[in-house]
Amino acid sequence: MTKLQNAAYFVSHARLRRARGSASGYLCDAGCTSQAQCWAQVHGTTGEAPADYMPMCWHCHTIYDQTPETSARMSAARTGRPNPHKGHRPSDENIAAFVAASRNKSPEQRAKISATLTGRSLSPEHRAAISRGLKAKRAATS
Repeated sequence: MTKLQNAAYFVSHARLRRARGSASGYLCDAGCTSQAQCWAQVHGTTGEAPADYMPMCWHCHTIYDQTPETSARMSAARTGRPNPHKGHRPSDENIAAFVAASRNKSPEQRAKISATLTGRSLSPEHRAAISRGLKAKRAATS
């Protein structure tokens, strides 16, 4: 990323935070019902308007950005530089533990998220996703 691109990135994100606030005040727009942690630029947009971004958790954001085009662009950007992760892949157990940890929130974390979201309206899609998640948990425990 050039210095000009870097500056544009920070300016657009500052504008986004002023317009929509912190991403952590929202639920993940990918529908996983987790608290969002970052703003993801909608693919195919310029990134200049706040509407060009959606709140996502890190997990969903990573998956969202793993397109063939993004992989090719990142690979081209790394050309000539050593890849510190080459040949390394986390074990299935580590991946499962990471996913479980990102989903299992402590009562303190849940209270903090609840306090953050108090008074914020949820979209019908988020309400439906939360309802599905709660029904699935109830069915699993009964």
